[in-house]
Amino acid sequence: MNNNHQTIADKFSITSEEQLLKINDEITSENKLAYVVAMKSLLKNGGVVKNLQNILSTAITADYNLYGIHGKKSLKDVSHFYAALKASFVAPAGKSVEDQLRRAIQNQKKKNTSSP
Repeated sequence: MNNNHQTIADKFSITSEEQLLKINDEITSENKLAYVVAMKSLLKNGGVVKNLQNILSTAITADYNLYGIHGKKSLKDVSHFYAALKASFVAPAGKSVEDQLRRAIQNQKKKNTSSP
């Protein structure tokens, strides 16, 4: 079982919309937990705000946000992937999982636009 999680973890970081859609199609109710465990392992030691790039590349976070506003595509539309991602971390007290994801996407964009 652990080997399966490693194989799934090797599918990340997602670098293209095609790859994101493929992973979304691969996630089922039967294997969702394996994806959650793999994503959880990629987020540890810093959480989603610092480590989202381990799951979604900057190329994806540049084109997607949670709700598909401001000319972006919605992560919620890739519903199987989004559900697994949300289940892969716990938000701190007083914060929602969506708030943390929004902050993680914003931080990742800022990190990559303010680099020298």
